[in-house]
Amino acid sequence: MYLQVSSQLRPKSRSQLQPTIRHPDLQPHNLFVSDDFRIVGLIDWQHCSVLPLYLQAGVPKYWQNTSDEPVVVEKPELPPDYEQLSEAEQSRAMLEYQQRQLYLLYLGYTTRFNPSHMDAYLIKGLSFKRRIFEHASAPWEGDNTTLKADLILAAQNWEALTGSDDAKQAPVCPISFQEQDIEECLRVDLLLKEADSQMEAVRESIGIGVDGWVPSEQYEAAADKNKFIRQQVIDCAENDVERQLSLKHYPFDDHNEEE
Repeated sequence: MYLQVSSQLRPKSRSQLQPTIRHPDLQPHNLFVSDDFRIVGLIDWQHCSVLPLYLQAGVPKYWQNTSDEPVVVEKPELPPDYEQLSEAEQSRAMLEYQQRQLYLLYLGYTTRFNPSHMDAYLIKGLSFKRRIFEHASAPWEGDNTTLKADLILAAQNWEALTGSDDAKQAPVCPISFQEQDIEECLRVDLLLKEADSQMEAVRESIGIGVDGWVPSEQYEAAADKNKFIRQQVIDCAENDVERQLSLKHYPFDDHNEEE
């Protein structure tokens, strides 16, 4: 089904379809900078790809701290009650303030030095078009609920995604779904998103990345936090069956790499 809609979701401008290679994880850890602040090296290219410009356009995740679409450019400001906040709250507020500044700085320099990238970034519905492509091209994991939910949303918002404000001028959507199928798919997709959100919250609480990696100096603290959360999960089980399932499927247990 994705192939049926993909040709209609791409932009009309040939410049936004040109093959483009882009670093997949642009952040300070992957940059080598000289003493006079020139970028002299860039590492960690193993997951890069060549795609049409509009599918590569966007702010790198390291600088992306907003879900603005379209882009909203407002002067960053600290909270009015910043001086009354606790030290920890001030630290978080200052970090968000600085991140917002970097985000806007990135947009400004992109507009100035790479206007074709900025033009692609401003395509209406770009984040959704990129997301549906990523879900369609991701390795098969035995479930297509997320992609199907995206296709349903594409069909429901077809006129907006194809760039027409007049439904009569928009191309006919080539896919459709039964109402019952729509409700069930979106229900399951919401449950999956909630589970992913909870998993991410646990990762952040423990202090580990998606790959389970923890800096060596933080390992003991992360292990203690993980032990505490694991016990909470067990204590919240309502019966022995839930308790056994929680123990069996707890995602942050140590694993024997030889098994």
